[in-house]
Amino acid sequence: MKILRLITLCIIALMLLYPAFAKSPEKAKIAFVSRDMDSWGIDMINPDGSDCVNLIQRTGSINQLAWSPSGEQILFGARNNNGLHDIFIMEADGTNDQPLFKAQNYKREPAWAPDGKKIAYMAYSKILSAWHIHIATTDGQSVEPIIPVDRLGGDPAWSPDGTEIAFVMAAFQKREIYIYNLETDTQEKLLQIESPWMLLPTWAPDGKKIAFYLSGIGRQRGIYTANRDGTELQLVAEIDTRVYSLTWSPSGDELLYTKPAEIDNSGQLFTVNLKTREINQLTDAGYNFDAIWFDPSPSSLSVSPSESLLTTWGRIKNRN
Repeated sequence: MKILRLITLCIIALMLLYPAFAKSPEKAKIAFVSRDMDSWGIDMINPDGSDCVNLIQRTGSINQLAWSPSGEQILFGARNNNGLHDIFIMEADGTNDQPLFKAQNYKREPAWAPDGKKIAYMAYSKILSAWHIHIATTDGQSVEPIIPVDRLGGDPAWSPDGTEIAFVMAAFQKREIYIYNLETDTQEKLLQIESPWMLLPTWAPDGKKIAFYLSGIGRQRGIYTANRDGTELQLVAEIDTRVYSLTWSPSGDELLYTKPAEIDNSGQLFTVNLKTREINQLTDAGYNFDAIWFDPSPSSLSVSPSESLLTTWGRIKNRN
């Protein structure tokens, strides 16, 4: 009996010292940044805008969320104790938030690889003296700068099979979307149009299309989609104001975006149905932006990560 009691006490002690990891949401959820005066938070709602729950609250700025493929964790950008913008990680229920990297410096725009083992993000490379999209393992180790971009570029987005990254290249009076192939170390421009202003690339779950915000000479400002090869450019929603985040729904039939209100200093979340073009407003108060969407349903996972991901990562490390 004494031995059994001792084992029980040890188990209880271990449970207190090492709490269970948070699980992924059991139903589809949207997480987003909310701002109220000087307070910043990450909230979660249902895809219809109901049941809003606050996950975390901070005094410093928060932005640029990224959900892990498993749904168990969320990356986010935030001010660290030194006042620099860095990347943090937390459980999906808002617990255990902490810096992802030991070396704290300026990093932004985290994007999670579909295999869940790596992330891409924007940062200045001191070694190369230039801004790059970096790839790192999710423990903050094995950091490699892979894609040189201007400071005003970035927005990395992994293809569903993990072999490509869409990103924004900035130049004088234009922003263009390029696609970088991790296996061949090559990149190509998505669209061949004059003076484009393209932002926020996001891949369709099946990897066949890319959605983005576009404006430019002779172009109606709004959200567009195009095939992976740049063909069949289509306007999905006319939006005269700037869009601050854009992501494809896991089911592939909607786009989720955030934009500022036309009247007051606020920002709200919207969805647009790709078939009907119907727009639905999810939030109606405060300043909400940088929304991300997770759905645990197996039907929402259209493409499996490529088996060549580990080989590709090895090539990148060897090249650098």
